Amino acid sequence: MLILRCSVLLLALLSGFCRADLPLVTVGYYDFPPSIYTTPDGRTEGPLRDLLTRMLQRGGYTAEFRSMPIARLYNELREGRVDLWAGAPNKQELRGHVLESDRPLAEVRLNLYHRPDTPAPRVPEDLAGKVMIMLSGYSYWPHTRELLLDPDREIIQLRTHHRASALELLRRQRGDYLLDYQLPIEQLLEEAGRPPLPYVTVESLPIRLIVSRKSANAPLLLQRLDEVFDRMQADGEDMQLP
Repeated sequence: MLILRCSVLLLALLSGFCRADLPLVTVGYYDFPPSIYTTPDGRTEGPLRDLLTRMLQRGGYTAEFRSMPIARLYNELREGRVDLWAGAPNKQELRGHVLESDRPLAEVRLNLYHRPDTPAPRVPEDLAGKVMIMLSGYSYWPHTRELLLDPDREIIQLRTHHRASALELLRRQRGDYLLDYQLPIEQLLEEAGRPPLPYVTVESLPIRLIVSRKSANAPLLLQRLDEVFDRMQADGEDMQLP
């Protein structure tokens, strides 16, 4: 019995040493519940976190997750202080600073929400002169930015830091439309016991693995993760994300 206990302890110690020897990959993210988010006690949770952890472990890496605002995340990727991000490709702010996978992890929809008592807007015809409720800190994608900043449309941006506040502004008719991503809005409405809001989809983009060019052995990191992704798909593993 003593020999067995010693053997188990030795295996546990060796396993711990092996994990400690694995290269550390810093994964940056901003809260996007329920896919990936920070709990009140500071832990990173969500199915995207679980998938990235599995992929990195199978690629021979250890994951360290860091939550931050989107502008800081872009800067940390440019500087190489964040190695990996799962996000939308072709970001102007990251051009020339990152390597991007061509494997889609999921798809994100950016919607234009309106009150049930108002008609669905025609985009872009019905946006001229309207008040657009938006979340602070988001830069959005090029097509949407061009739409919002077109001086001929004179769209008024009403920014807020919280989704709950954005929904309240729309309910109180402080703005005409709410521009936001589908998944976190749906979760917030469900948690609040409120019915879904009608919407028009403005853009849909894939979520891909994005690696900082300043990360150590960046091409190898992306290659290994792509290979892991392909193996997991070929083995029929559950890789579904919200």
